[in-house]
Amino acid sequence: MIKKENFQVENLSDKLDKNLISTQKLEDFVDILENGMSSWLQEFDWDKDELLKNNRKDEYLNCPFDPGHRNIAKKNYDKHIKKCQLKALAMTEQDLVSKFINIHKEK
Repeated sequence: MIKKENFQVENLSDKLDKNLISTQKLEDFVDILENGMSSWLQEFDWDKDELLKNNRKDEYLNCPFDPGHRNIAKKNYDKHIKKCQLKALAMTEQDLVSKFINIHKEK
């Protein structure tokens, strides 16, 4: 059964006022954060757009050898693939060095 008091204008008005106050507090908090970030960017002489550009999703790739390796920076991709391929083959860089040395010793 629905209570009549749930539809009283005073209750709706109070809820609206509380929501507006919460919204204003949130907007004030976001303004404080933005101002703080602006001062940090100025202090370090950083450009916000340049920082965001360097972190875009299209600059990242997924590893074909390990599905758990997502979002590999494009600039590190080749190096990662070489190491991850070795791991997928259960070999380490030291294994390859040892194998390379042993091959050359036998000659």
